[in-house]
Amino acid sequence: KSGEDLNGAGGGGKDDGGNVDAKVSASAPSPPLPGLLLDRYTSCFSGLARISVHPSDLAVLTSLHDFIKASAGKSLSSWSGNPSDRKRRAFGFLPGTMGGESRVRERLDLSRPEVCESSREAIEERNTNSGAMVMLKKDVPAGTEGAICRLLENFKTHVQPPTAQRYLEYSKLVAAQPNLHCGQPLLPSHVDHPLRDGFGVVIVTVAIRGGGTIMLESIGDNSSSRAAFHLPEGSAYILSGPVRNVCSHGVLADIGSEDRESLNLRLGLHALEAKEGEGGEDSEDPKADEVKW
Repeated sequence: KSGEDLNGAGGGGKDDGGNVDAKVSASAPSPPLPGLLLDRYTSCFSGLARISVHPSDLAVLTSLHDFIKASAGKSLSSWSGNPSDRKRRAFGFLPGTMGGESRVRERLDLSRPEVCESSREAIEERNTNSGAMVMLKKDVPAGTEGAICRLLENFKTHVQPPTAQRYLEYSKLVAAQPNLHCGQPLLPSHVDHPLRDGFGVVIVTVAIRGGGTIMLESIGDNSSSRAAFHLPEGSAYILSGPVRNVCSHGVLADIGSEDRESLNLRLGLHALEAKEGEGGEDSEDPKADEVKW
């Protein structure tokens, strides 16, 4: 294993206001990770896991993060897509991965889901995000593929549904996305729209610099359940299955970490799955019971 597994069975605490864990009945499934704060546990949070990243792999991933960020330079785009947002992001595409293929990159619609796809605003946003897209070639930091493979391997027992394990491969990586808070501690709650700028059947996020609290709310199953957990610097979490598809998520950086930086690994592409379906190897789409976009 490349890092310590921070997941565990873990029961709930008292729901009396004195403790932050909600009470979980003996018949209810155990929360997917210890320290998960919630008002009540439902299966919408399955597919969530958190691990620590081995220091040597973290160093490599940090180098990758910094290289993509530096390559984008002044072309870093708004993290939320709103031009007034000071938070920034970039998109790195690596050789030997899905994102390294032009046919895959051409399918990306990097615009906000709330903006009409044909509007001038969406067109301008796509152009801005296009400037933040970096195609890496032989300049990928040494050890990148191994570090990513070890990280993904550690999540394979936690991904949902189990058939989605096939996305946890280096070849299935669409983009490595550096995210920068830039002094703005809050990334408001949102849903990563799979056919727009929130692409990726499975999303893994590494806390590169600074910790934060990840906030979740189920919005696609009418339960309105809420949960939160802390993601320390040097750890990573995965969104897959229900928690990726029916929950919104946001981030509040730790006090003193307002310049927090993270790296998203976006794996698999729904648009390509739909196109290449009809019973082929890529026909299975684990995005079931999703939020109705």
